[in-house]
Amino acid sequence: MSELADAMLLYALARNRSTSAGYPNPTGTELAQFASGTFEGFSGTVVINENLTRDPVFLIYGLDANDQQTVLMKITENVADNSTALLEVLQPQSVIWATHGGSPPLNRPKCDFD
Repeated sequence: MSELADAMLLYALARNRSTSAGYPNPTGTELAQFASGTFEGFSGTVVINENLTRDPVFLIYGLDANDQQTVLMKITENVADNSTALLEVLQPQSVIWATHGGSPPLNRPKCDFD
């Protein structure tokens, strides 16, 4: 349901931008010129690229030491130019691995896989 609300919000933002630019009754083509950009929607951050497609924004949630939900990482991708995804770590390792003593597990266990 939040995606429908985001679509309506995008339409309202594009109409506002077009009216401010002197297009009180824009055609669909004219309205599309004002649709690209970034805004906070009901489903989170919405990024509309120059091809008028939505770039994905993924949030990775975890629990902190007090068992409260927190955003650990954010992954964004620009699908317009097939670029690689951008991973943004929003919390330090001590928060991410709070339930594991504040540090990530070893790459090799102490028993060395024996």
